[in-house]
Amino acid sequence: VAGVNGGLIQSAYPAQGCAVRGDSYVGGVAGVNLGGDAAASKGLIICTENNSTGTVEANQYAGGVAGANVGSISLSGQLQSSVTATGYAGGVAGINTKNGIYTGRIYGTENANGAVSGSVTAANYAGGVAGTNSAEITRVENRASVRASTKYAGGIAGVNDAGGKISACVHAQNQVYATNGEAGGIAGNNNKDALIENVQVSAAVTAANGTAGGVTATNFGIIGQDSELESSSVSDCTITGTSESIGAVAAYNSADATIRNVRLAANANVRFSTPAVTIGGLAGMNEGTVTGCQVGNGALALDAGLRAGTNTVTLGGAVGRTTEHGTVSSTDVLLNLTQNLDKYTNLGGVAGQNDGTLDQ
Repeated sequence: VAGVNGGLIQSAYPAQGCAVRGDSYVGGVAGVNLGGDAAASKGLIICTENNSTGTVEANQYAGGVAGANVGSISLSGQLQSSVTATGYAGGVAGINTKNGIYTGRIYGTENANGAVSGSVTAANYAGGVAGTNSAEITRVENRASVRASTKYAGGIAGVNDAGGKISACVHAQNQVYATNGEAGGIAGNNNKDALIENVQVSAAVTAANGTAGGVTATNFGIIGQDSELESSSVSDCTITGTSESIGAVAAYNSADATIRNVRLAANANVRFSTPAVTIGGLAGMNEGTVTGCQVGNGALALDAGLRAGTNTVTLGGAVGRTTEHGTVSSTDVLLNLTQNLDKYTNLGGVAGQNDGTLDQ
């Protein structure tokens, strides 16, 4: 429709059978959506229900709507497309970012969350909504299959980068898959100064040769809202990874990172398929902060998917291991573990191994 959009494009979606191809910044509606005052219809793309499938292909930055977004993209109903790039592929935008005073915003309308379906494939950085996000993604549900051969694959963003905020989003259908890299139900990686809050994951996450987590594989930022238990949840899904640690929220929670006020509900039935030896209900390895969380009875299905040998696994209801400067506080765990008891060398209700601080 437009190489560059600085105005209003309305009732837009990739057309059935239409293929848009280029080297960089290629979108099904616009190559680049510029920043502007959305209230004044500047830099605004409004996408309506679409059951057809268009194709978008690029070397770098391919998106079902825009290759790059620094404006506003509104979704009402389902957007369906097939997006492929060597680097940075997203069901809506290859990159959702900021530029000066402008912040890219991808959002579902207030009364009808937007949804993305189809497929997103990249060698590096594949996301159901954005290949990489350093701006805002709100109220979007991913139903697309997402696959990255290396680097990062995420149900919403391949990477949620510094300044990025993902809120009230869902990964609900089809698989997030990284062949050689990191996979997360919301983001493959959540970087420092990035936020993920109020999200839900209920579809498979797989890192065939790498690290996987229900929300993110590796957390360097913040997961969870800043007060009270939120509705973030991981449930009825299988998380598959081959690294040393795995968790229903994150495999690895780094120093200065935080998982806060997140709940794994009773009978959530989160399954692991892994040879990992450090396993946690929330985080496998914790070097940062876990606080204000809950893990209900039946949240984890610790069955034959645990492939480590006898007397090798360190498992905790909240974290597998907390390192010297890591902390777990104000976190309640209720788990009844009866399976694979011969596998555990360290088993704890909150932490399998604590070298840091546990504080209720």
